[in-house]
Amino acid sequence: MSPNDVTLREIHSAREILVVDDIADEGRTLEAVLQVVRSGEPHNLRVAVLVSKHGQRKINVPIDYVGFELKDGWVVGVGMDLDDRFRNLDYLAIVESPQ
Repeated sequence: MSPNDVTLREIHSAREILVVDDIADEGRTLEAVLQVVRSGEPHNLRVAVLVSKHGQRKINVPIDYVGFELKDGWVVGVGMDLDDRFRNLDYLAIVESPQ
């Protein structure tokens, strides 16, 4: 994903912005979003993620709030899937070795 793939209606420079993401793994999507948000020169910008897979990070993105740290595995449930499976679970689970 690149900043050209991300669109926002409007960012006011006087605003406090909190970007919330489900999983930060390689950091590419989050960095693309942050580039667009930064272009609006917000007063304050913070990032919150439910799951941080720091060991997978290719781009060092600043994350201020983390729900869970995960070294390995694939997070499924509550809308997150693995090959279109497990999306409808009403809880989060970790698949250790996706096959």
